[in-house]
Amino acid sequence: MKSCLVVSSFDKFSDALSEPLKQSGIYRTDTAASADAARRILIDKEYDLIIITAPLSDEAGLTFAKDVSEGHDCGIILCCRPEKQSAVEADLAPYGVFVLPLPVNRQVFYSAVRFSNAAVQRLGKLRKKERQLQKQLDDIKLIDRAKCCLIQCLGMTEQQAHRHIEKQAMDLRRPRRAIAEDILKTYEM
Repeated sequence: MKSCLVVSSFDKFSDALSEPLKQSGIYRTDTAASADAARRILIDKEYDLIIITAPLSDEAGLTFAKDVSEGHDCGIILCCRPEKQSAVEADLAPYGVFVLPLPVNRQVFYSAVRFSNAAVQRLGKLRKKERQLQKQLDDIKLIDRAKCCLIQCLGMTEQQAHRHIEKQAMDLRRPRRAIAEDILKTYEM
């Protein structure tokens, strides 16, 4: 089950936004009455979706939305007065925050929730790919350092050092990274 945090200074809005999500059976919802209370909750919990109704009792809500977008991988929907929607959208667009006008049309709200969920899933895939590429890059750097050690300490050519690491990995049935780590432990001080 997905989790949602509704941050609103008004109980009426909290109930109106969280009840349909609870009834859908897809989201478990929690509420916070201020940005400060929400920040305390976010220290211990991660959410799939955060809905904010602006303004909040302790701040306008925009700073909170920006902070959440930079520190958490979740969908964020901010609801504000219609006359402020354009300015708020312009301010929050770089942070990936969806802005909806109050009062929120139920159909538009559900569409925003679905779109936010899709965006979070796509972001998750991109983050996973980024981690894989970073690991590959780290492996290449480590293997290159091991080659340099072999070249400096044993007088091998770059091609010989490369072949040595490859052959050790095949013969010992270990990853090239592990072989490179062993070489670095042996020859680096």
